[in-house]
Amino acid sequence: MGYHSVRLRRGSVLGFAVLLVAAVMGTVLLTGTRPAVLPAWSLFRKGIPGGEESQRIEFLQKHGWEAELPAISEQEVTIPAEWDETYTGYASLQQAQGFNLERLRGRQVTEYTYHITNYPEKDDVAAHLLVYQGKIVGADLCDMQQGGFCTAVLPG
Repeated sequence: MGYHSVRLRRGSVLGFAVLLVAAVMGTVLLTGTRPAVLPAWSLFRKGIPGGEESQRIEFLQKHGWEAELPAISEQEVTIPAEWDETYTGYASLQQAQGFNLERLRGRQVTEYTYHITNYPEKDDVAAHLLVYQGKIVGADLCDMQQGGFCTAVLPG
């Protein structure tokens, strides 16, 4: 029985290391914890612009809604880290519109509220737009009366 020694060249070792790192990164990316549905705002980091009031109004108008200016309110809200049944339903409403609040659990977003003036047969309807890092990440229309409805901004 004899021993054989193999002398590796620096370029071979470096090439193997680069290949190994690429393989590991590819595996992580392909099998990572990415959500099954990509949030509309994260697609290629472009998303739906909403950092400026004109962009938020344009978003509403694009979907057939007319809003009174200025916004009724602007406030910082935190997406809950733990969701109860109510918030799970709200997140489902957002997901049906292409928004995914899952990746925003525990994060602070800005909620802009606008009075909608053209909702059929209702006067007290507000649009809530959630904005994170200048992108619209959620939207809904709600009846401002107690016990009223909450529905999607986007046509379903």
